[in-house]
Amino acid sequence: MDEITMRPIGRVERSGDSIWLQVDEVWRPALLGLDGYSHLIVIWCFDQQSRRFSQGPKELQLERESGSIGLFATRTPHRPNPIALSVVRILGLDLETGRVEIDGIGAFDGTALLDLKGYSPKIDSVPDAVAPNWGGSGHGGKHGPTCRKGSSNG
Repeated sequence: MDEITMRPIGRVERSGDSIWLQVDEVWRPALLGLDGYSHLIVIWCFDQQSRRFSQGPKELQLERESGSIGLFATRTPHRPNPIALSVVRILGLDLETGRVEIDGIGAFDGTALLDLKGYSPKIDSVPDAVAPNWGGSGHGGKHGPTCRKGSSNG
């Protein structure tokens, strides 16, 4: 398979308790219309997180009584490809400067942004979704990252 090249559209910025998505000037016109959304889907790069492997193992060993669990059933930042997805609340939007203030993300200061998408409850929400009991709500807890304001781990 051919290699895939991605180009960042901006970066994450942190200062104290504040977190912004700083969008590069060339992409700022693409922010038009986001003021109608309360939440945003952020696709970002695990470019600053340490990675234990580059071509993921078939199983990632977790401490579970029932045995091993596959990598894709976890929320670990140690992925075959260093990409992440977060849903964040938009706290402020400045189209002129390209700054989107958000409530939290599990990314470091300077982390590369790959894409932004307005969160649509009708499209992006799955009301009847099911997740396993281990790991809390199935997205974080003991076996995966919990992305909260001020968190620096992916």
